[in-house]
Amino acid sequence: MPPKIPKETKRSNPQVMRNQGEHPSLILGSKENGAVLKARSRTRLVGDSKGSKPKPEVTKVVRRAEVDFRRIFSATSAAVAIVLPDGRFLDANAAYLNLIGYSREELLGMEYTDLIESGNQQETEECFSKCMKSEESDSLRSEKPYVRKTGEVAWCESSASAIRDDLGNVMYVINHLHDVTFRNRAVLEAAEARERKNEFLAMLGHELRNPLNAIRHALQVSMESHDDPYMMDWTCGVLNRQCLQLTRMVDDLLDVARVNMRDSDLSLDRLDLRLVLARAQTAVRHLLNERGLNFISNDLPALIVYGDEVRLEQVFVNLLHNAIKFTPEGGFIRLTGAREGTEIAVSIADSGIGIAPEMVEQIFELFRQVSVPLARSQGGLGIGLTVVKSLVEMHGGSVAASSLGFMKGAKITVRLPELNSTQKAGNKRKGPPSVLRRGLLRTVRVLVVEDNADTAEGLRRLLVGRNCEVRVAKDGLSGMRIARKFLPEVLLLDLGLPGLDGYQMVKQLRADPKFIDSLFIAVSGYAQEADRTRALEAGFEYHCAKPLDFQYLISVIRAKCVGT
Repeated sequence: MPPKIPKETKRSNPQVMRNQGEHPSLILGSKENGAVLKARSRTRLVGDSKGSKPKPEVTKVVRRAEVDFRRIFSATSAAVAIVLPDGRFLDANAAYLNLIGYSREELLGMEYTDLIESGNQQETEECFSKCMKSEESDSLRSEKPYVRKTGEVAWCESSASAIRDDLGNVMYVINHLHDVTFRNRAVLEAAEARERKNEFLAMLGHELRNPLNAIRHALQVSMESHDDPYMMDWTCGVLNRQCLQLTRMVDDLLDVARVNMRDSDLSLDRLDLRLVLARAQTAVRHLLNERGLNFISNDLPALIVYGDEVRLEQVFVNLLHNAIKFTPEGGFIRLTGAREGTEIAVSIADSGIGIAPEMVEQIFELFRQVSVPLARSQGGLGIGLTVVKSLVEMHGGSVAASSLGFMKGAKITVRLPELNSTQKAGNKRKGPPSVLRRGLLRTVRVLVVEDNADTAEGLRRLLVGRNCEVRVAKDGLSGMRIARKFLPEVLLLDLGLPGLDGYQMVKQLRADPKFIDSLFIAVSGYAQEADRTRALEAGFEYHCAKPLDFQYLISVIRAKCVGT
């Protein structure tokens, strides 16, 4: 049945039902985009001025129009409601009811403002009043929070259009809602992500300046005290420590990029986590001693998983670093491990500053950090937990944090699937021998092609000191000329060279029979797994990321050209 207007309503306009010979009707028209239905009114004369009964054919047309209106009103996907001038609902279609969560019977006993959050009700009443008084046919639009029956808040774009009779009196207000909750949430999350990113970049600049500042001071001391062996030793120690710090930060950034793109391969094998945890503890032992922290660990049972030994060690080293960073001197770090059902659970607890309740679920997000002092004396980029979460999930596990609050410590628990007897061990990756000696047993001809002059000269000096005969080129074209004349046994090629890049060089030289036994090593700041794969496919035998691990490089050259 079409909606009926009650004969007497509270605050109703007496002129709405001023003559029984007049019948109000609604005709729905569609806007261009088809998303909003707008109503207009037309008063039809269904009887004569003396109140005689309408003609049967006229009554039939009116009833047919009402049936058509009801079908259109109910079937439209737009959320539409009809509101009386006193603010009470007269009717609503299914889309409107689904949006707010009330049934039609519940809604008809409510006023329009009952759906609005209390803080926005006055504004809504003013908007409704403006709609009633406005002589314009355009809808009044606003965006406000609506409260569903469940108590959830839905942000909606709302439009209100007044339907008037021939005398200009308001008969109904048509309200249309469009749910924009998810859009608003996405906008808010994007703004928060931008803010976290900007904070991270500012902090990254701070963290990079610290080691650079130490390096600059050490170099100045070295220049002023070059005849003092003690000061030279001190300078070398500073340079080594700060270079390691910079390398760790770059590695963290690359790890975040890799794991977020799931571009990090795992070398899976049967593994006892006790060995991994022991190595992780060894890696941070000096930090525990420096901070005067007590390390507590129970007698761990066999914790057998199917995992990547290197990546899992990285997980637990990161977690131990994190616990040490936020635990004051004299505190403790406790490591526990056990089998729980079909899972292996390893927990690292500390007596540190703790985690605020609202941050417990957020600390694993990229660029999200617990508030730390401005001094930031512990350093680090604060992205280690993001790496931890991604690596653990790549192993089919989970990681969770808990804390009782500020200055009450924190605990992070890693859960990994226990090794299934049906799982087979994978092939471990093979690398070059790790035997390290200061020099090579014979002279090896090496060509270095590098466009950074300081990097090239430093590498040349190190190689010369290891019994290598070295030539240096600053671009790909000159590198090709020197290679064909010098016939090097080893070619260290930067990939991003001017003129002719490293990929083009290796392709052309590999086609020359003179270089069939030469060792091609790619040296590049592009260090993701895709970069390594591309280098190997192009013809390189090894891919070394900058900053270069020189001992690793010498072990590669020794294995290929000299033999161990």
